[in-house]
Amino acid sequence: LKFPRQIQTWVDMAALRAMAGNPKGAREAWNRALALNPRAPDLPDYKGVRELVFAGDGAPAQTSASS
Repeated sequence: LKFPRQIQTWVDMAALRAMAGNPKGAREAWNRALALNPRAPDLPDYKGVRELVFAGDGAPAQTSASS
């Protein structure tokens, strides 16, 4: 990864992995983004990535409030 400490890198990777049908990888990338900045996934500019990552697996979407 070119910018492993930037949260956007991990959010983008989570979205790409979710769209590619890799839910485990998507959740791992999302959790890495959350670890970098627990409040960031609640910002509106993530355009549903959280829902995309956790869609259909029955697990609640992780936010800073549920971590």
